[in-house]
Amino acid sequence: MAFDAENHEIDPRSGFMVSKETGHPIGLVPPPLRSPQNIEWPKWVKVHDSHIDRKKVDGMPDYVSTPAYPDFHVNRANGEVMVLVHDEDQEKAATAEAVKADDDDQKRLPGLDEQTRREVHRDIEATELDQSRAASAEVLAARAVIEADETRRRMDEKARLREQDKKTAAEIAASDQAALDTQLGEPVAAERRRILAEEATRDKPPVA
Repeated sequence: MAFDAENHEIDPRSGFMVSKETGHPIGLVPPPLRSPQNIEWPKWVKVHDSHIDRKKVDGMPDYVSTPAYPDFHVNRANGEVMVLVHDEDQEKAATAEAVKADDDDQKRLPGLDEQTRREVHRDIEATELDQSRAASAEVLAARAVIEADETRRRMDEKARLREQDKKTAAEIAASDQAALDTQLGEPVAAERRRILAEEATRDKPPVA
């Protein structure tokens, strides 16, 4: 394609002629898109009826479970049951008839009693909850100790600063008093101290 200065420009990095509007190369065929790999798994497949455990419940839809497959879905419109499989072997096993318990143990599909599994699940959850509560109690107790220690430390620090401020104020007042006494001279300073002492005594509340 011929260069059109009004619509095209040369990309300084690639050297290709590109569109001013989009920045895309002009006259180049884009490479073919590659098909995504390994997207087949996991997937949902219709499970063989022999893997399905159905229990009748009065006034409600059947209770459906698939003991060998924890991830399953029931279409309540047509009763179709799907299970999630993760590889080709699982798909073959799920779509084929389940091996009965009295067949060869090596061929038997792994399965769990659903009620027992639920009981174990509840027990584990209860244990984890108790452990979590105990851990939380320990954390709260440790936090309370840390807070108490830090509170005492800050109280002591504030008291120390108050005492330091009082001492500093007294030192400043004494220094100012000494400077004033020096400036006034001893006779005048002595008289001034006497007057201040009398005023301080007079201002004190009477003792009951």
